[in-house]
Amino acid sequence: MRVELMMMCLTLSSSSFGAASAPSEDLVLWYTRPAARWVEALPVGNGRLGGMVFGGVGRERIQLNEDSLWSGGPQDADNPASLENLGKVRQLLAEKKFTRAAQLAVKTMVCKGVGSNKGTGAYVDYGSYQTLGDLRFEFDGHAGAPADYKRSLDLDTAIAGVSYRLA
Repeated sequence: MRVELMMMCLTLSSSSFGAASAPSEDLVLWYTRPAARWVEALPVGNGRLGGMVFGGVGRERIQLNEDSLWSGGPQDADNPASLENLGKVRQLLAEKKFTRAAQLAVKTMVCKGVGSNKGTGAYVDYGSYQTLGDLRFEFDGHAGAPADYKRSLDLDTAIAGVSYRLA
């Protein structure tokens, strides 16, 4: 039995608009095992809505995200000193005084609220980015080790796929 799961990216590829070039194997990321951690999963999406495809055998997990999901609440992020210091920061950058420019920018151009508060954002105004949740698929009859496992992301067509063979 051969199993294939394909997930199309939420955006249209350039080939959807007319003249398409032949896909290049150089534009395909591929792996021989499922992702064990989030940083190993393959991303799909359009920048606003997306997911991370783990490529599980028998049980697939796609971690979903949406760009408006944040902990905390609204805050006033305007800093009135920003505009009056913009020219000074630009001048320091032009003079290659990068450390002083960065210090002045942080002091006068960063929001006056606590923002994400350097890693503790879940407990302050505005907060930190949150995930939408996990979409999970369970496939009956997928016990045992698969053969010819391949997890891939075609960067030309925006399609993530998982294929393997079961004995």
